[in-house]
Order: sequence, then C-alpha cells, then structure tokens
Amino acid sequence: MNLMTVDEISQMVKLSRNYTLKVVVKQPGFPAPVIGISKPRWDENAVKRYLKSPQKANTAPPR
Repeated sequence: MNLMTVDEISQMVKLSRNYTLKVVVKQPGFPAPVIGISKPRWDENAVKRYLKSPQKANTAPPR
C-alpha cells in the first residue's frame, strides 16, 4: 500500500496545498486518512479511485 501526503494529493489535483487540505480531502466520499491526525496519509489507490469516479455535484442537471 502506497501512502500519500496532502502535498502529493495537491500536486495530483493541481490545486494549492491549503485548498486541498481544507476542501478536497473533506469532500463527502473522499477516503479517510489511513494513519495520522497531525500528519495524515491517504491510500494512493483509494484516492485515485475517488478522483476517477464521476462526481455528482459537478454534473449539470438535465434540461
């Protein structure tokens, strides 16, 4: 299991570290950290699955 830091996630999604820490990792359905509270780490495979899955909040409603 590869673990990712918030810095690595922010590079992956191409957003600032601050935004990633305060918004991205707190989205509903985002994988919970595997270890740590002060220095959390996330499972890389779980993060990639989440980012590849369609986000219902980002889709436009049908007309």
